[in-house]
Amino acid sequence: PNSPYRSYYHSVFTKLKTNGRLEIFKTHRDQPDDKVTVDMLCEKLVLWGTSAQVAKKILAFREEVGDFSTLVYAARIGSTAISDVTL
Repeated sequence: PNSPYRSYYHSVFTKLKTNGRLEIFKTHRDQPDDKVTVDMLCEKLVLWGTSAQVAKKILAFREEVGDFSTLVYAARIGSTAISDVTL
């Protein structure tokens, strides 16, 4: 509910909505703007849980979108800003 990830997506969502650019987050081209919400973004784009749960979610995501070679982890942990994992 009140996490750094939610704050990030709320900020991005607000900027894109203000500028009429929500299509970047739509799951299909004809999806109405009012169906794109911060809750939807967090549900679709934030992977969390135990390492086993996150691994399952990554594999499910890959099944949904197809193969990808790099997954970017964007967060702030201490002084580390961004890291990435190659699959």
